[in-house]
Amino acid sequence: MTSFFYGFLIVVFVVIAFFIVVFIVCFLGHWLGVFGRWLKRGKAKESIKANRKQYDVFISHANADKEDYVDKLNGEIKKLGVEIFYDSDVIKWGDNWKEKILTGIEQAEFAIIVISENFFGREWTEKELNDFLTRQNESGQKIVLPILHNVSVGQMKEKYPKLSEIQAIEAGNYKSAESIAVLFAGQLIERFR
Repeated sequence: MTSFFYGFLIVVFVVIAFFIVVFIVCFLGHWLGVFGRWLKRGKAKESIKANRKQYDVFISHANADKEDYVDKLNGEIKKLGVEIFYDSDVIKWGDNWKEKILTGIEQAEFAIIVISENFFGREWTEKELNDFLTRQNESGQKIVLPILHNVSVGQMKEKYPKLSEIQAIEAGNYKSAESIAVLFAGQLIERFR
């Protein structure tokens, strides 16, 4: 009887051990799958971050327009929590400003170009615009977002024929810089969807 009892206990022990092993394998398999999906998602996010530029937007403008318009626009875009290349914020005392601007041009996802009478004919505003247009033409991706500040579409097209096929917006047609910041947010969302 005792050998029968010990045999029965061994069978019960083996069956219980089997179910424990099956449970552990299933449990671990499930959580390893969850962990694997989590890692893949993290790597996908890292990949997106790796491909993103340092700045979400570069604000190109004439210094003479800072006080009456561009500072307000910059302030509203900052509220979105995005990375902005705005010369007053990025270029610090002692920096090589030309290198900073060139890096900003390279590392910006979008360029808001504030075109005004003050913008026309300035060496660095023209360079920024041309560099962004070159990047846009090479990549085939929308980069240049022109805003007309106290100038007409006709004036823009006359001065910059390359912009004639790019949709510009007139700052005066919007209630505030906040409205334009919201439009920009839409562009960012569309890009990174």
